[in-house]
Amino acid sequence: MKNLYKILQEDDFEEMEVSELEKARVKSSLKKSIIQKEKRKSWKLKLVAAAMVCSLSVSAIGLAFPTYASNIPIIGDVFKFLDEETYGHYKEFSTEMNLNAESKGIKMTINEAIFDGNTVTVTYTIESKKALASNIAMLNHPPNIQGARGMVSNDVISKVDDKHYVGVSRFTPFELDLKEGEPINIDWKINHLILEEDGADIKGKWKFNFSLQATDSTVQLSDKFSEEEGVRVAIEEIMVTPMSFILQYDQIVSKQAEEKWTNIDVQLEVKDDLGNVYVGEGNGGFGKAPDTMTWSETFGKLDPNATKLIITPTINLVKAVENEQSFVNQDEASVNTTESRDFEESMNTTEWTTIMEKELTLEEIIIELEQ
Repeated sequence: MKNLYKILQEDDFEEMEVSELEKARVKSSLKKSIIQKEKRKSWKLKLVAAAMVCSLSVSAIGLAFPTYASNIPIIGDVFKFLDEETYGHYKEFSTEMNLNAESKGIKMTINEAIFDGNTVTVTYTIESKKALASNIAMLNHPPNIQGARGMVSNDVISKVDDKHYVGVSRFTPFELDLKEGEPINIDWKINHLILEEDGADIKGKWKFNFSLQATDSTVQLSDKFSEEEGVRVAIEEIMVTPMSFILQYDQIVSKQAEEKWTNIDVQLEVKDDLGNVYVGEGNGGFGKAPDTMTWSETFGKLDPNATKLIITPTINLVKAVENEQSFVNQDEASVNTTESRDFEESMNTTEWTTIMEKELTLEEIIIELEQ
């Protein structure tokens, strides 16, 4: 199949006038389709994540961030540059940090941070005294968050030039029990930076300790659900902040479905009654896999004039059989929990071959938004 962008470049199109709303819908739909295509490739990793109440660290390369980058005219507001639909309103509500740590000739500066009540988002600059001539990634660096039973973390780091990098990390703690008005306390120690080109490990000590108050938010509980073939998707709550909204939902699998399918993956398409389509950022989940898992997903700023959310769950069902080779890419994921070590080791010595795959679109879940 041809690359989507090559098709767009090669084919002839008749230009026509369209409204700004129509442009926004096309952009959002295109982005959603690309993101969902990539998500479907990662079902094996989600199977690993679903099998434990644990910490999961995922590293990614390719997008850009803060202070150094904000001085480059083409970038401007880095939150918007990263993803205007999701992060377009983050900057105005974030806390300026300017925390520095230097080790092995590399200085790391945390520029801004924000806690939406569910996920901590941190932007930073990395500056090396000597040219590195390589993309870099962090290794085994999930922070210690007081009171959390587990965590999902992910990073995006972009090379600006041979000595400068910008990035963002997101930390979603599980079952964090904070009292009203109590800040979240983060103890973040980074001991390894990996040079992507040759795999060289820069061992250093970059330490940060800081606290954040949660942004203002309102929480609306829900009892709405949709179900098919023994899989129920139940929306539990909607948290609305000044710059985003977060959906928390349960994935409940019957015994019959559990026995029939090797992996069950739920994705949400979210829009409102005004026609806005929202693209989400997954925050991971916890629970007893595959029976009941609780997941959350962060979306961009909710249109204040919207009165309804229309949520369409899609279920991807996979039946697989075992071979004798590893399928887990350790460069993409590292499991950091004693409880799941045996499971991880068994998965690392097994390759799964798909013999059946099925996609189901469930009935829409319509939620009346509290005004």
